[in-house]
Amino acid sequence: MDKRQLAQVWANRQLPERAARVGKLASELLDSGPVREVSRLSRLRQTIARGTDEEFRRRCTLGSAGRGRLTIQVDQESLVQPMRIRWLTPLQALLKAECRDFHFERIDFVAGRGELGFEESAATSSEDSSECSGDGPGSTAPEC
Repeated sequence: MDKRQLAQVWANRQLPERAARVGKLASELLDSGPVREVSRLSRLRQTIARGTDEEFRRRCTLGSAGRGRLTIQVDQESLVQPMRIRWLTPLQALLKAECRDFHFERIDFVAGRGELGFEESAATSSEDSSECSGDGPGSTAPEC
C-alpha cells in the first residue's frame, strides 16, 4: 500500500461507535422539546384556569398553542361568540402579564371539545398559586 492509498484510507476511516452513558442520554431526553412543551402547556392551562370563572373552565378546553396562536375550543357552537366577547380581552391581558414567553399574537375561539380542559387545572392551581402569580409590588414569583 503506497502513501496515497494510506492517506485515502485514513481520511475515509469511520470512528468506532461508542456506548453512551445512560445518564447523559436521559439528560438529553429530559431537556428535549416535547417534555419542555408539556410543562409549558401545563403552566398555560393553570394560568388560564386561575384567571377565568367556573363556566369557562367547564365549557372550554385548550385546543392548541403555538406559532403565536392560541385556540380555545368551546363545547357548543352557539356559545363560541359569547365566550369570545366575554373572554378575549381578559385572556389577552392575563397572558401578556403572566405568560410572556408564549408571545400570542392571536386568540381564537372555535367550536369543539379537546382533551386539555381547564377544570383539572383549577383544582391544582389553587395549590400552586404562588408558582406563577407574580402579583403585588416586589413579587419574586416566576413568570409563566
